[in-house]
Amino acid sequence: MKFAKKYPDGVPIKSWIDAEELDGSAALTEQTENIARIPWAFHHVALMPDAHPGYGMPIGGVLALADAVCPSAVGYDIGCGMLALKTGITASELRPRIVDVHRAVRKVIPVGMGGTRSEPSQYAGLRPDLTDEAAICVSPRVEKGLDTQLGTLGAGNHFIEFDSDESGNVWVVIHSGSRGVGHSIADHYIKLAAKLNHTWRTPTTRELECLPVDTEEAALYKTALEWALKWAFANRQVMAANVQDVLATMFVDAADLSRYTTINVHHNDATIEHHFGRDVWVHRKGATRARDGERLVIPGNMGQGTAICTGLGNPDSFCSSSHGAGRRLGRQEAKRTLDYDTEKAKLDALGVMLSAGRDGALDEMPAAYKDFCAVMEAQSDLVTVDHWLTPIGVIKG
Repeated sequence: MKFAKKYPDGVPIKSWIDAEELDGSAALTEQTENIARIPWAFHHVALMPDAHPGYGMPIGGVLALADAVCPSAVGYDIGCGMLALKTGITASELRPRIVDVHRAVRKVIPVGMGGTRSEPSQYAGLRPDLTDEAAICVSPRVEKGLDTQLGTLGAGNHFIEFDSDESGNVWVVIHSGSRGVGHSIADHYIKLAAKLNHTWRTPTTRELECLPVDTEEAALYKTALEWALKWAFANRQVMAANVQDVLATMFVDAADLSRYTTINVHHNDATIEHHFGRDVWVHRKGATRARDGERLVIPGNMGQGTAICTGLGNPDSFCSSSHGAGRRLGRQEAKRTLDYDTEKAKLDALGVMLSAGRDGALDEMPAAYKDFCAVMEAQSDLVTVDHWLTPIGVIKG
């Protein structure tokens, strides 16, 4: 932990970013103050080393609430997270065929904001059944697309990455969430919480409205949230299965990937956990649970790759870690200030093949992110690094 501070009328802040970085961002400081002052805030707020401003609550923030849940502290992409699959392929086998692999994967995994498949995935049986509580806030259009969106990547910072570890073993790393279904649930309950807090005259900041746990609305949100988390988990599973199928047809050593390591974790969620003597709702928005001995996946950027880690169970972080490197430049700032040809040349020099949409993922280039090595060093008391994965190819939405 770098430092701790206390805002007036709020719980303390325990931070893994430098005080200068926190104080240098007016938006991050304001959002951190706001979550520290939530009436139900418990014990302290934790900021991970990748923290940066988000919607309402900082991305990279960990918030524990006693007797309340905050939908906007989970965010719109419920269950967004990481899957890492170790394969039996070597980097020397993959590199000569990475173009063909990219093409084959893009045929079976739709990408982009509106990406859907023409028919349900062969792995649609992995999809959790829609609960009544989730159906309340999922529109007929979204519900109709549950099967055709299952196993789709999405856009923004979501990706499918082919990496090599220090021994030359290839890993598949997938970053994606709950697509439209999680957004529908979040939108419904964020608006409902705002309406109810206005009615109750609850002293919470806009975009941080909470639902007390003894209300029917909180119970409904909890059930819908749990379903969306399962859907996001299954979404990554289906994509991994489809990538496995592609690799199995192209590489003999990939025919049985089931015997290799698979890690599937969320970094946008809220769960009931026991910390500092009581059960509380721990909200992780852009933060990964890192209990003692727990395996997790922390992506950096397209140039520096991904870290496969083991949690250390640090109580000061509510057993959490960062969810990535964290943005240094906002999306629009990156598009405005970075030059595509320059940034693409850097990836080419590193031997990283990029498949991206029309804009070439300019706002996702390594220069838009914090230095990953520095972020990992800052949280050496939260996780240990088991493998550093170096990118060979990246597919972006």
